[in-house]
Amino acid sequence: MTSSRKQTIRARIAREAIAKVMQFFDGTLAQALHEILQNARRSGATSVAITRDRANTRITVSDDGRGIGDPTALLAFGRSGWPKDLHGAEHPAGMGIFSLARRSPRIRSRAAGRAAWSVLLGEDHFVGRAPAAVAADPGWDRDHGTDVTFSVLPTDSCWIPTVIADAVRHYPIPVTVNGRKPEQTDFLEDAVRTETWRGLRVGVFHSSSPNWTTPAVNFHGLHVAFSDLPRVQALPGADADAPRTWWTLADVIDCPDLELTLPTRTAIVQTPFTAELVSEATRIIYRAIAAAGQAPRLGYETRTKAAAAGIALPADPRHLTPWEPKNARDAKPLNRPRHPDLQHAVLVDDDELDAAESQTLAWAAKECGSLGRYWDIESGLRGYRWYDELPCIVGVNIHMRSGTRTHTSTRQTRRNGESPFRGAVDEIELELLVKRAGCDAPGKVRIPTSAALLSPEGGGTSEIEPVFVTRRDAPIDRGALGSALAEAYFQPSFDSDADSVDTQLRDYRRRVAYIVTELLESREAAVDADLRELMTTCILPSMSGESNVDIEIRNGALTAIRRI
Repeated sequence: MTSSRKQTIRARIAREAIAKVMQFFDGTLAQALHEILQNARRSGATSVAITRDRANTRITVSDDGRGIGDPTALLAFGRSGWPKDLHGAEHPAGMGIFSLARRSPRIRSRAAGRAAWSVLLGEDHFVGRAPAAVAADPGWDRDHGTDVTFSVLPTDSCWIPTVIADAVRHYPIPVTVNGRKPEQTDFLEDAVRTETWRGLRVGVFHSSSPNWTTPAVNFHGLHVAFSDLPRVQALPGADADAPRTWWTLADVIDCPDLELTLPTRTAIVQTPFTAELVSEATRIIYRAIAAAGQAPRLGYETRTKAAAAGIALPADPRHLTPWEPKNARDAKPLNRPRHPDLQHAVLVDDDELDAAESQTLAWAAKECGSLGRYWDIESGLRGYRWYDELPCIVGVNIHMRSGTRTHTSTRQTRRNGESPFRGAVDEIELELLVKRAGCDAPGKVRIPTSAALLSPEGGGTSEIEPVFVTRRDAPIDRGALGSALAEAYFQPSFDSDADSVDTQLRDYRRRVAYIVTELLESREAAVDADLRELMTTCILPSMSGESNVDIEIRNGALTAIRRI
């Protein structure tokens, strides 16, 4: 016959857990100090004194709080003698004393109206293997308070000053260290705006180059990371020193809803309250930006979220970043945004152009004086009507004519090596593919140019010779054309045998200069220019200013060097 009696279970503390209490804390000096300082604050202390003995082997933390009336609560795992209101506000774990388990602490205390007592604790006491003897301490003459003295371990002795300084920097009670006042500052001291919300002080900070090493939450001197607190990022502005990032930090006043992991309080517990905190902190940032009166370049999404929160931010400055052609090897130079003539502004989507197309477009734009009309695309601005209505170049084709022959070079034909023309031709036009708002297919605009690059992108240090065309009747600046070719095609090699990037680029420019001169003038002119360049860069630096030398080369061989 089976029993119908229901089986029940209940949470309890197993003896095995007591045996492992020394593993509940990491044993660092910082953690031990924080636990003692938090207990001093909870006991109502108005001052704390930290002292180190001369041998630097023991540290004592003294407070003038209420003292410990019941010493048996010290080693009661999970039990604390704090009042009920403090339990609800801070959720004390009742385990802080165990952070000292490896440090042989001596505790002396006296509650007002009671006798002073002291106890010396060792590892056996913390794990329950032996009882600890509490002794009367008639020599302790303070009316109330607590002293905690503990050992310095070999692993932390050299860091004591730094650890103590960090532990008390944002602690809310005055502290002395060996009789001197350390630096103690408000956690939100440099905030541009501070608001109080549900027991927290939330401060807003901004910078053009933020440092993310600062912890997000200050729990009465204990710093706790919380990466969920919001950041609002602005787009680069015309003023290099203008704020680029706004973020928040939180200082705990009395916030029962904010739960920290126990016993060490090293992280925030994710609860519905943390989501509310993130939302409110974001609104506080928006209010700080609105109150500043400045007009940062904020993305459309940021302004939309602020408007949804009922916060009107300063009007968008409608700045754009001047366009620069990209190259084949690294990032484009950073330009500062400025106010464009929106009536004539054109965006250039360099994500849709390769480096050769970008350099060819820049060459043509300089010639026709339209380079100042071109602006970089910025994804953060998408959504603003004024931005979305701007035309945008998304492709470049090249039309060429030489005599009766014509050819259109597209990216695909360049990659396939389909280029019947090289060097001088009669006519060159760029066909710009321009995307406009409300149009599915890009429109086409033609502009004349004196030169165009026809090789696929990325010639680099390989033996691939860049192909280009020039208009036969146009005066071409060979140096400028060589620079455009190097920007469009040079990519350094990082093989083990490769030289420095600067040396590779110099050699590539020499090779390109030879090709340009050979096609635009003659092979003899290219050889002469290359020889002059080699003499200037390689031979002249090794000669004194008073040297006069004749160098004779015949039939490709050096035949004589004569000093004059």
